[in-house]
Amino acid sequence: MNGNDVIVGIDGTPASDEALRWAAAEATRTGSPLKVVIAAAHPGEWATLTVAAAVDCARAHRPGLQVTGRAVSGQPVDVLTGLAADAALVVVGSHGHTALAAALRGATGARVALRAPGRVVVVRGRIDAGEGPVAVGVDGSHTDNRLLAAAFEQAARRGCEVLAVRAVPGVAGQERADLLAELTDDLERWSRRYPTVPAFARTPDLDPAAALLDASGEARLLVLGGRTHGPAAALLAGSVGQRLLYHAGCPLLIVHGGARD
Repeated sequence: MNGNDVIVGIDGTPASDEALRWAAAEATRTGSPLKVVIAAAHPGEWATLTVAAAVDCARAHRPGLQVTGRAVSGQPVDVLTGLAADAALVVVGSHGHTALAAALRGATGARVALRAPGRVVVVRGRIDAGEGPVAVGVDGSHTDNRLLAAAFEQAARRGCEVLAVRAVPGVAGQERADLLAELTDDLERWSRRYPTVPAFARTPDLDPAAALLDASGEARLLVLGGRTHGPAAALLAGSVGQRLLYHAGCPLLIVHGGARD
């Protein structure tokens, strides 16, 4: 593996087929090689055949894309979190047994997945959405800059706008206006780096999960922090994370600390 690879974890389920399709599109968009991986304690002929079929499918849908695949012996969570350290992106489906997505459904596995380096996309919802912004959940912490960087980068590739959401329940009047102005200023700084990417801010009077679920209904991608620091970054730990993983209307890009900007 090299640092430009898009890695997709599959297991032969429909959810992993969707992850494969999304990953192939992303690899094409970024000019990255696509690596298809099955991880199992004892991979056998089924794994070899499933990987080969997935590679053929990706090549057929994305002619010219460099695609390779392999079956790896090991626990899916361990294998894919390990590969994430040296990849541009790891992609998994939102159901089935595919690696990080499966890990995120359990408290212990979630902690492992959320501490993995790099970027992870959990594919669900409208995977082929050609409209809507790249939404990003921020919380006023030091992680916002990294998340906004990822959101603007993704929006520039897709030719769409950025929607930054900072949920602030129970705040009204001048304090809410000040928060909106602060977030708008942050977006203006990033807009100077990405002048072709329109951006707008939203500070709804909702809990963070509800606000981001709403945003996912109109977005083509939702960017979240993967570290459990601050209310937005903590969304993926526990029951709130389950709501996003099962009900978000679009794929989730989880940006962990140390991920490239």
